[in-house]
Amino acid sequence: MTLLKSMKRVSSIKLTFMMVLVIIGSPLLAFCAILGYGQLEMNGLSVRWKSLGQPTETIQRITVVTLDQIYVETEAQHLFVADVNRCSASETCWKRLDAPVEVTSRFSAEEDCWGELIIARPPGKVIASKQATDCGSGGMRTARYVLQADGTVWVWSYESPDLFLLPWFFYALYGAAGGGFIGVFIASLLWAFNYKGE
Repeated sequence: MTLLKSMKRVSSIKLTFMMVLVIIGSPLLAFCAILGYGQLEMNGLSVRWKSLGQPTETIQRITVVTLDQIYVETEAQHLFVADVNRCSASETCWKRLDAPVEVTSRFSAEEDCWGELIIARPPGKVIASKQATDCGSGGMRTARYVLQADGTVWVWSYESPDLFLLPWFFYALYGAAGGGFIGVFIASLLWAFNYKGE
């Protein structure tokens, strides 16, 4: 009889430990998962490459890039420019500059401001690339351009404000509250099933 009581006591301790673990672990796991996903989003997880097409002449090299524009020189020694924000599928992105233009970029060439960005692999074979990044007080903007072997130009453009993670923090709190309710529900089921019929 004493052995049976001891076994029940041990079983009760294990059940209590599992219930506490579920009640505490569920909201903690939800909070960490949502905040972690927000961190990945801050580093560009869902950003995709955009095609800028190609000019009417074969590109020889990328000359200068900014956050919104890319300048290229063709094999015929002509300068073309493409504006990322004005590019659409219905018309060409490229404009030939007839007069010589001196273009310089005031942006950093390689810096990612805060940590490593999550950049998907471009859809083709890359033969040249250039980047422009602005790590201003209001956040970070970056644009990475690549020239493909087929002559097309693609851009990976991303903007992230300084307080990007703040909304995700609140999402994580909501998720933790939801996880807490789920944890209590699971714990009550464990309790009910364990003591059913007693």
